[in-house]
Parts: sequence; structure tokens; C-alpha cells
Amino acid sequence: MVNEYEMYLVLSVFLALDLVIMTAWSLTNPFYPEMEYFPREKPDMSDKDIEFLPQLLHCRSQNLNIWYGKYIAQAVCRDNTIQYSFNTT
Repeated sequence: MVNEYEMYLVLSVFLALDLVIMTAWSLTNPFYPEMEYFPREKPDMSDKDIEFLPQLLHCRSQNLNIWYGKYIAQAVCRDNTIQYSFNTT
């Protein structure tokens, strides 16, 4: 049986690990905004002389796939550890 303090200890360790990973991620490879512009559009039912310029803002990073892989691998390891700790008696 898992004691309450052991559960909080495991969760605290994983929270600290997540904090370290996210801090390193944001310091070494920060996100930057990138604007995507689409063709101008005229409204269908309008008497006014207006056009819309649709825009979409993306958050980009140079090594995003590498960081996603590291973060997902860490999450899988964390989930397996938590599952193992609750299934053992």
C-alpha cells in the first residue's frame, strides 16, 4: 500500500522534474511569434467598401520536435512509474 507522504513525494519529484525541463526549454530554445497572412476577402453581404485580411499567429521554435520527444518520453516514464507504484502491494 502506498502511504500518503510517498505519493506526495513522488508527485513533488515529477513536478520538480517538469519545472526543470520546461525552464531549460524556455531558456535554450524560446518560442517566437510567426504571422501567417491569407488572401484578402470581401464580405458577402456588405454595401461598404471593406476587405478582411485574415491572419493566423503561430508560436514557433527551432527544435520543437526534439523537445516534444523529450517531454513525451519523460511523461511516459512518469506514467509507468506511477502505475507501477500503485499496483504493487
